[in-house]
Amino acid sequence: MKPVFSEFSYGFALTHELINRFGVAVAGAPVFPSLIQEGRSGGYDVGIPLEGWTIFLQFKVSQLMKRQTAMHWGEYGHPYFRFPLRPASYSDQHRLLLQLAHESQLAHFVAYVAPAFHEPQELNDLFLRQGVAENSVWIPALTIGEIHDNEEHWIIFDGVTNPARLRSEQRELVSNVKGSTIGTLLTEGPTDTPRVLLDEDFFRFLSSTMMAIGGDQLTPREPSGSIADRLESRGYSSVATCAYLARILFDSELVLAFAGT
Repeated sequence: MKPVFSEFSYGFALTHELINRFGVAVAGAPVFPSLIQEGRSGGYDVGIPLEGWTIFLQFKVSQLMKRQTAMHWGEYGHPYFRFPLRPASYSDQHRLLLQLAHESQLAHFVAYVAPAFHEPQELNDLFLRQGVAENSVWIPALTIGEIHDNEEHWIIFDGVTNPARLRSEQRELVSNVKGSTIGTLLTEGPTDTPRVLLDEDFFRFLSSTMMAIGGDQLTPREPSGSIADRLESRGYSSVATCAYLARILFDSELVLAFAGT
């Protein structure tokens, strides 16, 4: 069954929960890249630098596979969820996210996150009781690794407890983060990742690194050499620039987790 709520609805519900339950901050106005055309900004301001970590999230919505004829039914023997990873011939999304994740001193946690539920009523109920994060799967891009072919690939899972799996390759994702522990990740940081000072210098370095990785994705109307200057001239801080680049280059949301919150 195809998802019956959108990635935007899911991403909004999850981001709202991360802000209000775990004290993270969005690095810019949650929607949309087109805001740049209006010169509008918003979100976290680095006027008062804090220590913490950067979190890049690629929201996915899950298909519920409920028929015994489903491709991977034999692995579970009961209904399961899946979401696709775009093949390289269609999109560079995974490659770019993976390159960003390898910049571990700047991008501290880069992950796909998807719901282990399907119906709009479930999303609404979990949103109201702040249970969206715990009922989602959090899969770091690094645990998937490189995908070298243009075949169709799926992340499959039957809940938030057992490890998710990458198919068509027979590889299990052994270090996906359980939703029940996401609060610890957001308040204490990813494992073995020291907190950093989230100041202007940090975000300028981050934005230049993001451009080095994905700048060739920009259209000629948005030349890579001028984008930061253009954003700055419209009142965007360095952190808002990073948020904008996260969306247009990596199709992800940048949120900031602060030490001690």
